[in-house]
Amino acid sequence: MEAVLTSCDFNNSSKPYCNFRQDSEDNSDWTRHSGPSPTPGTGPDGGYPDGKCLSECDFDTMDELCGWTITQDPNIFGWEQWSGSAPTEGTGPQDDFSKPG
Repeated sequence: MEAVLTSCDFNNSSKPYCNFRQDSEDNSDWTRHSGPSPTPGTGPDGGYPDGKCLSECDFDTMDELCGWTITQDPNIFGWEQWSGSAPTEGTGPQDDFSKPG
């Protein structure tokens, strides 16, 4: 049986990144902090004791996926990116919400 990540608690020290792994080939690094982000304008203004935080990412650049990568496993899922509405009714946005241009 395989598990699919449906929720995550970044405050859990035994799994501090919810089983996400750091890719040594990309340009970003996962870090955990308590309190505000060490660099102004780069993160939340404070800690989130409930372990919940919203993150924003702009997926408008095709094939960039905000620097996210995935090891393909056909038994689970893969990333797919396209413009326009979702091809199957009720499975995604009814419109393309990307910025113009």
